[in-house]
Amino acid sequence: MQNRIVITYYNNCILCLYFEEEILWDMALFPIEEERLKSVYIGKVKNIITNIGAAFVDIAPGKSCYLSLDNIGELTVLNRKREKNDLKQGDEVLVQLIKGGVKNKAPVCSGKLRLNEEIKKQVLAIAPSRSCYSVLYYGKPAYIEFISKFDIKSLDKITCADENIFDEVMGYTDR
Repeated sequence: MQNRIVITYYNNCILCLYFEEEILWDMALFPIEEERLKSVYIGKVKNIITNIGAAFVDIAPGKSCYLSLDNIGELTVLNRKREKNDLKQGDEVLVQLIKGGVKNKAPVCSGKLRLNEEIKKQVLAIAPSRSCYSVLYYGKPAYIEFISKFDIKSLDKITCADENIFDEVMGYTDR
């Protein structure tokens, strides 16, 4: 039996294919993005739009994310002491990407960090000493999430399109 995964590029995306024997059983197509879901950034509040209950937070110069103001109480502000649930333009905040951008819509971020307790403690400990736009935690690439659906021990082969993808996959499979 030959179980294998192929990870390659297709139309400016990453294509993941899972084969059992020579039969394609699963596939997924992921846009190539600089940011990764679940990554944690120190962002800067660029604009607050109260009538839609949202703020736009820059996680890099010129790269904005949509932040719902529903859970504003869980937001960590780093550059000033906060009173109650206030948020101001220019605030430096901890945000985590939870949804990628679609077409011309910005990616979605949250002030509620969804990390295991140990990683969350590490992120909160280093955040005050880091500058705006720092990445404090990198989430797994989408193709690693794809691989994690399968029992690694049952795979005979993983073929990767380039060295960067290969290195990420090797790091994951070694764990």
